[in-house]
Amino acid sequence: QGPIPTEPFISNSEQTGEIVQLGRQVLALLKNDLPALLTKYPAVRISVNTSPTELNAPDFAEHFSTWLSSLPPHAANHLTLEITETSLMQLSDAALAHLQSLRSQGIHIAIDDFGTGQSSLARLHTMPFDIIKLDKSFIHQLDQPMVHEIVRWVIAFGQRFGKTVKSKGVETQSQFDALRTMGCDVAQGFLLGKPAPLAHWLALP
Repeated sequence: QGPIPTEPFISNSEQTGEIVQLGRQVLALLKNDLPALLTKYPAVRISVNTSPTELNAPDFAEHFSTWLSSLPPHAANHLTLEITETSLMQLSDAALAHLQSLRSQGIHIAIDDFGTGQSSLARLHTMPFDIIKLDKSFIHQLDQPMVHEIVRWVIAFGQRFGKTVKSKGVETQSQFDALRTMGCDVAQGFLLGKPAPLAHWLALP
């Protein structure tokens, strides 16, 4: 069918259950690639998108723990699991407990697409997470006074409670400058870099 957009591909994989196997293939690839990345970039942090279907799978904790034990020493300190805001609210108590266990081992948990899901702020304090990833829809509307204030509040909120705030979809210098003025911790987007194969990063001087 040619190139398939991300959203329908992921949605269909979720509905069929294939997302579990796809996620494990990603982990297998990362297991092979991580040693070379850590050698080239000792401070690198790798983020892996994780779905609620994966996390709620009965054998996820066992599979992930076995995978983690096969990685280089201290690899957990370089890993972040990204879970969308809506997905985080769909996790079972067992999955949430496992995420808390992973955090205790050094893995960071990021709430992805923050501000677009269905989370309740009243429950946010019960969720295990270290990073707030602001959705790009906010960044693309930073020139709107209300949106600007929402972003400023989220950054201040995150820093008040020791959470890292990352902004997605930064594509212009004015967006970057505004976020830096507000004290945003991390930015990502085409302004700063575009996706590239692993070989590209390993070949850089």
